[in-house]
Parts: sequence; C-alpha cells; structure tokens
Amino acid sequence: MKRKSARIDTTALMPILILLVILIVFVVLTRGENLTAQNLTNIINQSIPYFICGLGMLFVAAIGGTDITCGSLIGLAGALSGMAATEVSIWLLFPVAIGVGLAVGVINGVFVAKLKIPSFMMTLSMLIALRACVSWLLQASNVMATREMLVFNRMYIKLPILIVLIIVFGYIFRFTPFGTYLRAIGENEQAISYTGVNLDAVKIAAFAISGALAGVASIFVMVRNGGANNTMGSSMEMRVMLCLFLASIPVQGGSGTRLYKMIVGVLTYFVLDNGLTLLGGSTIINQLIRGIVMILALYVTRLAADQRLKHDVKLAMEAEQEQQKAIQP
Repeated sequence: MKRKSARIDTTALMPILILLVILIVFVVLTRGENLTAQNLTNIINQSIPYFICGLGMLFVAAIGGTDITCGSLIGLAGALSGMAATEVSIWLLFPVAIGVGLAVGVINGVFVAKLKIPSFMMTLSMLIALRACVSWLLQASNVMATREMLVFNRMYIKLPILIVLIIVFGYIFRFTPFGTYLRAIGENEQAISYTGVNLDAVKIAAFAISGALAGVASIFVMVRNGGANNTMGSSMEMRVMLCLFLASIPVQGGSGTRLYKMIVGVLTYFVLDNGLTLLGGSTIINQLIRGIVMILALYVTRLAADQRLKHDVKLAMEAEQEQQKAIQP
C-alpha cells in the first residue's frame, strides 16, 4: 500500500495567511504605525461588538442558517436597556438587553424550525420589523448613556467580558453534545434526524444564543457611542457576515465552522479598515480598495477550498480502488 504523505490543510490556514499578508502590507505602508499599542487598542476596542455578534452567529452558521438581525437588534436592545438603566436601575442594563435579544432569537428560531421559513427570509423580515420598532421608539430623540453606564466602555471591563464569553461559548460550541449536533445538522440534517435528536430544539437554541449575544453587544455599542439613537447598529449585520465569509466559514455549515476562523475574520476586517484609515485618502477610494481586497480574499479562500475538495475526492477514489484490488482474487 502506498504511504500517504502529510498534507497541510490550506483551507484551514488560508484565513490566517490572508490576515498576515494584510498586516505585513500595512506594517510597510504605515511604517509600523499600525502596530503601536494605542492603535492595537483602538482595533480591539472597535471590534469587541463584532466578536460578540460573530460568536453568536457562529451557532446559526453551523446549522447552515443565517441570522442578519443583529444590527437592528442592537438598536432595539440598546435603546430599551438604556431606558431601563436610566429610568429604573443600572442593574437592569444587561438583563434587559439580553432578554430582548433572547426573545427575538427564540422567535426567529421557532419560525425557522417549526414553520420551516428559510432563515435568511425570516431574519431579513425581522431586521426590517425591529428597525421600525427602534424608529418608533426613539423617533428623533436619543437615549443618553449615564456615567454609570459609561463604565462598561472601559477596556479593562469589556475585554475580560469578551474573553469569558469566547471561552464559555467556545467550549459549548466545540466540546459539548449540543455543539456536535449543530455541526452535524450542517453536514447532513436528514441523517442526524434518525438519531432521535430534537432538531427543532437545537435550531431554536442556536438562534436564541445568537440573539442573546447580540443583546450583550448592544451595550458595548451604546456606551461607545455615548447613547442610543434610531440608527444605532445600522448595517452592522452585513459587516459581521462579511467577517465570517472572510474567515472561510462555509455557508452550508458543518464541521468547517470553527471558532478560530471567526476570530481571524473579525481581525482581518478591522486590520484592513484601520490600515486604510491610517494611510488617509478619500473615503470613496478607501471603500473601493476595501471592497477589492475583500473580494480577492474571498476568491483566494474559495480557490483553496476547491483544491482541498478535489484532493479529498482524489484520496477517496484511490482508497476505493485499493479496496477493490484487495477484494479481487
């Protein structure tokens, strides 16, 4: 039997390689300015809500679903939690935000799992409805963050919260039966249905987690902006999804959905965005460059995935041929 040589999984490494290439390019162009402590802190500060939303969307992506409500949900949860903290008690800030996100996530999950509505269409409809609710709730007014609320904008508070969330939900996603069910649904939903797993409950839980974490993210977006308005979180869901795609997380879900990919994808987006900002230039040109670089990154990642698939198919065919030879007299 032929001895198979070890092969590096380029699909898994490609997001990291793209991040390193973009980082090195901007190190040269900015003469290292993008690696200063202040600038790195700024990148992390901007990206924290995206890490949290991406962490939640990872659970939905694993089952091959889509959740694009996080932008509007951030607006609604941030406004309601800010009102509750201002008018009642600061202790209601997190419970209200998480409760609103959880409720929206459960509704999305029920409609997708029980009524079989495609997740993209369901969450798109919910996105529109939630943005209308935010506009009606705030209209032309703003909810101003109090001094007590602004405490949560300090790096030594929100960074540990982010790390704890990544550890806890990363463990749930990677090392628990629930996480295994999520990836199994993305791989082959029909096959996993024969094992007796309650698929509807798993799907609803995935959307509930995504909504709850979007609620947490809403607090950090609100305190960073100094308050909530009717445009808060606008288009954020598209940027979070772009981060996931940059990380080569497959749209069909399954085993290719990995936590480290989400982290690398968010960092790639913000390293690119920050580097272009440091270089200056017009906003229009920067947007054009940003779009071109992201399209190239997505294309390269897709090529790597296709090459990996061809290699796996070739290995499977060779194994089948060897098996047939062994069976023949």
